[in-house]
This record gives sequence, structure tokens and C-alpha cells, in this order.
Amino acid sequence: MLYTPAMSAREREEETAHNRIFMEFMAGVARFEELVDGGRGVLARFQKELEYFRRQWVPIESDVMDEIVRSNCTHRMRSYLESGCSLPYQNISNLRHLHSCERELEGYINEANVVLKRLECLVEDAYDATLTANLSAVKVLDYSTADSKMKHVKVLATSPFRHC
Repeated sequence: MLYTPAMSAREREEETAHNRIFMEFMAGVARFEELVDGGRGVLARFQKELEYFRRQWVPIESDVMDEIVRSNCTHRMRSYLESGCSLPYQNISNLRHLHSCERELEGYINEANVVLKRLECLVEDAYDATLTANLSAVKVLDYSTADSKMKHVKVLATSPFRHC
């Protein structure tokens, strides 16, 4: 419905309410999309950090690796190979990164849930506003139909060609 000078104050108020609901809804959708993009980036970092623990150890069964290990075998190298080719401080750092990513993801999820609840409320508001506008339109149509019927009855009652 577009603004016309013939619109009543109530119709303009309804139009403004519909516009407000629509604008808030679209802003909420845009915010949700931003949260999805941000969450996707954090999830990628989380998966990268998780893959650090899943990486394969150095295969010492191969002839080449066996020769390298034998020729450079030190206590430090043996410990490194037994630990899965990782250093303790790297594991601690990696766990901190995983925990940080997990907290960020929880924050994104919580904020997305808030945005979704707000969007649900806006959908209900839009439904209520549309229902109210439709009921108002039906009332206006009923009044105009009743007025035209009353005018038609008055014309028949005053007509000189009445059959009663």
C-alpha cells in the first residue's frame, strides 16, 4: 500500500508499522548472515587446529626413514618420534587455540539464537499486522456494501413505481 493523500491516519500508521516490521526483519536477516559468515571462519580455524592432533606420525617403517633415524639417532630425536612428532608446548598452545575457538563458536551460536528469536517475533508481528489490516479492509467493504444496499432500498421505497 502506497501513501496517498486520501489515506486516513490509521492507514498511515498501519503502513508505518508494516514498514518498521519489514525493515527490522531485513536487518535481522542481514545480521544472521553476518553471524553465519563469522561462525564459518571460526569453525574453519577450529577444524584446522583439530587436524593438528589428527595428523599422521612420521612413518619410520619405510627404509628411507629408518636410515635417517638410525644415522641421526639421539635421545631427543627418539623422544620426538615417540611423542608423535610433536612438542609439548605446541600441544598446549593448540589446546588453547581449540578452547578459544570453542568459546567464539558458542558466542556466535548464542547470538544467532537471539537473532532467530527476534525474527520469530517479527514474523508474528507481521502476521498480526496483516490480519488487522485485512479485518479492517473487510469491515470497510462491509460498510460500503451495506451503505449501497441501504441507498438501493431507499430508492425503491421512494420510487413511484412501487409494487406493494
